[in-house]
Amino acid sequence: MSRSDLRTDGGEQSGDGELLRTNPTTKPTLLRLAVFLLVGLAVVVVLRMRPELLGDPELTNTVGLVVLLVTVLVALRLLVRTVVLVKTTYVVTRDRVEREYQFLFRTRTKGVRFDQIRSHRLNQNRFQKALGFGTITMNLGLGSIRLENVEEPERVYNIVRECVRRS
Repeated sequence: MSRSDLRTDGGEQSGDGELLRTNPTTKPTLLRLAVFLLVGLAVVVVLRMRPELLGDPELTNTVGLVVLLVTVLVALRLLVRTVVLVKTTYVVTRDRVEREYQFLFRTRTKGVRFDQIRSHRLNQNRFQKALGFGTITMNLGLGSIRLENVEEPERVYNIVRECVRRS
């Protein structure tokens, strides 16, 4: 089964007219994690191997420990973000879009009806475009809902745009 399911024949997949169910990709977060770990650990290794690099060996050791601490903290943050992305699902029905997050005993759902959406846009930088993902933002006037790291973002955006147009 694919990461996202789309009904293009107009038929309903469930009782609520579900058109699309997809999960965000973890590729960009895992790529950032790998790059950050490699760079952070490389800096720590260089500082350990050359204690005179910053003049005073104690200063070099302190800087190395700070870099290691920051690397670990950022790595933990990116790992938490990866878990959140894995546990998140985006659902588009005929009349609304929802972002669902379930982890352990906690469930969070944020949704909006298409007739409440004032604007919508697809954001993709070069990096995102090369990896095949993007972010779709829908503005509700006083708030917004974001579908982050969506694979095949043009297809998902076209579905959202068509549903907004029909409402």
